[in-house]
Amino acid sequence: MISVPLDYEHSDNGSIELGMVRLSTSPPARLGTLFYNPGGPGGVASEYVLGSIQGLPNFGQSVLQNYDIIGLDPRGVGMSEPVKCNPDIYNERVSSFPNTEEEFQNLIAYNEALGKSCIELTGPLINHLDTVHVAKDMELVRQALNNGEKLNFLGRSYGSQIGQTYAELFPENINRMALDGIVDHTQTETITLNDEARAYEMTLNNFFAWCNTTTNCTLHGQDIASIYESTVRSAEKQPIPAPGCTLAGESIYRSDITGEEIRLNIQGLLLFQNATAKFTG
Repeated sequence: MISVPLDYEHSDNGSIELGMVRLSTSPPARLGTLFYNPGGPGGVASEYVLGSIQGLPNFGQSVLQNYDIIGLDPRGVGMSEPVKCNPDIYNERVSSFPNTEEEFQNLIAYNEALGKSCIELTGPLINHLDTVHVAKDMELVRQALNNGEKLNFLGRSYGSQIGQTYAELFPENINRMALDGIVDHTQTETITLNDEARAYEMTLNNFFAWCNTTTNCTLHGQDIASIYESTVRSAEKQPIPAPGCTLAGESIYRSDITGEEIRLNIQGLLLFQNATAKFTG
């Protein structure tokens, strides 16, 4: 853990704690320290690095052999000072894709109630979660951990925006920086979401095609697109039971899943060829 200012414009307004996980390599091969952010916003970098320690293929061998990898959780998530919201409100099942005026108003009311709970429970931190603060946090951690080394950074998706912001603020402190799936924050939300939806649709169709080219796919030889669509339609009519979402008789997640939730959850599985690779944004 490391302490950083809550507000860089007013450093006397207190501090917050940032958490991280470090995966070290053997000294002979070491080229430096690599900071990593998986995206989001809200991606938990420490979980990604922990997954690599546990054997998931989250990083290539050349990266693992040459760099100490630091999964620094941005303020508000993971091991860092968290955003807190009312879990009862959060777990209310409200459609994110309304088809009627009533459903639209329900979504607005839900977002307002959840947002208010986050403001009340999180406190002053809620006003200092922007990318500039996150980039300045990374610079302080670099100074504390790198023994004078310049920054090596790998940012994916929203992590690319962190990298861009850091480069604007501290261009002289960069050694190597790789940005993948770069976010263009000059675009409108409408254009961004449209581009994202088209990309996911294309990738899903590519998966359907790939599955019939290899016996490694469990559904090889079947009409996978039809199976997927019928599963989603069935869950839209009646949520599919998920009895595995219990622990010692207590529910730890929702006990069933809707068609909308299937569509949302499948996004993370389309981001890598190896779906066990953990990614959140």
